Amino acid sequence: MIRDMVPDDLPGIADLHAKVFGEPEGPEGKEGVASFYRDAFLEHPFPDCGMGSQVVLGPGGAVTGFLGIIPRRFRFRDRELRMAILGRFMFDPGTKDPLAPIRLVRKVLKGPFDFVWSDGANRQGMETFTASRARVVPILSLNWVRLLNPLRGLAAMKRWDGSLPGRGFRILAFPLDLVGSRVLGRAGRRGLEGWETMDVEGLLESIETASKPSILKPVYDHRECAWLLRFLERQDRRGRFLALEWQGTDPVSEAWVLAYLRPNGVLEVLQFGVRRGDPEAAFEALLAKAADLGAHAVTGRSDPRFQDLMWRHRAFLKQGSWAVLHTTDPELELAVQSGRAFLTALEGELHLPSAVHGH
Repeated sequence: MIRDMVPDDLPGIADLHAKVFGEPEGPEGKEGVASFYRDAFLEHPFPDCGMGSQVVLGPGGAVTGFLGIIPRRFRFRDRELRMAILGRFMFDPGTKDPLAPIRLVRKVLKGPFDFVWSDGANRQGMETFTASRARVVPILSLNWVRLLNPLRGLAAMKRWDGSLPGRGFRILAFPLDLVGSRVLGRAGRRGLEGWETMDVEGLLESIETASKPSILKPVYDHRECAWLLRFLERQDRRGRFLALEWQGTDPVSEAWVLAYLRPNGVLEVLQFGVRRGDPEAAFEALLAKAADLGAHAVTGRSDPRFQDLMWRHRAFLKQGSWAVLHTTDPELELAVQSGRAFLTALEGELHLPSAVHGH
């Protein structure tokens, strides 16, 4: 049986989460996991689109499957659209019905949404989505990485910090990173001044201004942006959350970033944009700020708007989680596939913390 999620399902969803991703870390245990699912999928401020997150019930009423849905409003040219962000797609490993995941996905794809989007799928999830006629978006299935301290950054990106290679890297890192950072281009201090904490009004203005050239863009109000900033700040197991805006004077430029400074020294960018002025100066300011915060590497999802810019600054691309899209409108799909949509991690599953790191 597949139906909409209700609050009484939360303990069963937390149990399913533990079966799929392992027992949760931290003192809150499964109660913390249940609280996350309630906040992310039941108590968000986004408008009801006629279909909630979906649970699959097995014999005896146990939760054996889950697919989270977060509705969002988008504008495509002069039309307002209903969009569904999919997240936390999971099934009990012991399920005896191999077609149940596909039935769940197909029910959602036939729902009341103009387009359905997921940017956090692993390979198995991607294959299930594409078997249900969703399409992979290759350019948004990549991550960009800019190493600031190459050896320490590489160790952090590979999660070698606690391993033998990681400890060896740290011993050799400092002198070798001095040489490596010169080869890659050391993050300078240009643009280090002018960074300030960004409030809700600043985020709203930033998104509205930077998304104007895009034919597909998100629509937010003050309440939704305020909730998102509070939600992101609460996910402190992911790292220190930063909502910053920047004003440069030479040349006059304005930019902003939403990011997490992870405990391993990686600055994970959720959203970066330029309100006006020189994107080159804004990206240099971002790298300078990251270095000043002690980051060894900066990473984020690939963004067609800044691809050439990041290449010039010696960032490289690597495979990230899979981005998949479903819509019956070929024009809308073309807008996403061709990079004419304003779609950042804030408009996808990537704004949620990793399931394996607890909540």
